[in-house]
Amino acid sequence: MLFLHCLMSDRKVDIIFCRDDVLAIYLLGFVDTEDGVADFCPNTRYYYFEVGEKYIEFESINQYSKLSVRIVDSIRYQFEIDEDMLPCKTSVSQIILTDSMSAKNTVKSFVINGIESNDNQQIVCNSLQLNLNNGQELFIDPSFYYGINIGGGEQLYYRRTAQRVVNGEICAVNRGSEMSFILLERERKPIKLRGQKVVPATITALNRNLLLEGEYVGVKSGKKVTIIHIGGSGLIAAPELRDAYSISNTIPATLSEDAVQLDSDEIFVVYERILDVKRYVFEGISMNNFWDDVFYSFWVPSDYYIDNERIGTGWIRISTREIILINGSIPKNEKIQVISTHSISNLKINLILETIIDDKFQV
Repeated sequence: MLFLHCLMSDRKVDIIFCRDDVLAIYLLGFVDTEDGVADFCPNTRYYYFEVGEKYIEFESINQYSKLSVRIVDSIRYQFEIDEDMLPCKTSVSQIILTDSMSAKNTVKSFVINGIESNDNQQIVCNSLQLNLNNGQELFIDPSFYYGINIGGGEQLYYRRTAQRVVNGEICAVNRGSEMSFILLERERKPIKLRGQKVVPATITALNRNLLLEGEYVGVKSGKKVTIIHIGGSGLIAAPELRDAYSISNTIPATLSEDAVQLDSDEIFVVYERILDVKRYVFEGISMNNFWDDVFYSFWVPSDYYIDNERIGTGWIRISTREIILINGSIPKNEKIQVISTHSISNLKINLILETIIDDKFQV
């Protein structure tokens, strides 16, 4: 049986383990049946390694930024599904293991990357690498779009090249930059909802599909706020503004009570990933594909290019001639092409900027 026991002493981690076969690797999910056809819908937040009589539970936590490792007696279904759906598991051993029937699928050693906390029940870390006696490497990465990705050396290489270190913190820039928003409006006083004080607000999300509930930090103020819920029916746009709301990813959000202290136009990023955020002011502008005047006062999520090379992502607001750039830099005296990340009628709106003035701020 594989047994993990971590003792922290002066930041040194002592690992004690016994060796046994990895008997199976399970992916969880649920079965949804429609028109007589069953569809397996995986939940990649959870993987279970069956080792001896125990299971090693791997869970992607903290908005897909950390890996939780536990030893459990049985597989646990910790996600909600509809009444007409069935929880289920499937073995992915033959997909992940080089030879699922090999007698050498035993753990020779493992590396815990960025251990954050541990006790007798759980280890929390950035990622985990298992080295098997048959020579196979299994790199377990919790930071992908929908949960855990398991791969070999190439997965470790991808993780390292997709990250950078800022102030000693690992930043998963491949996802972290997308999980950002700008506060547009908020109620002046909190309201009580299901026994909890919350603040209804309107935000613009850099990527509304990747923005998750959880804790964020303001770039300028350093204040923390929690997104409790994203979306809802509280935002009604006039017909002439519907395209503007769509292209600007303007959506309602329910924030924690401390949002009453926040100012409009504050930029928020995932607290556990420190991102490089810059503000630029531009003067010259020439249109390529015409932007409707109604878009001018909105923050529009956009990608930025020089000679067809992408240099960053962020927002642009024409009325104030501002750019918010995340994880990138705009050289002076360069013409910048700006392409909206969201299309209208399958048209990516773009324009050319000139005379960029740098006005930096960052977390």
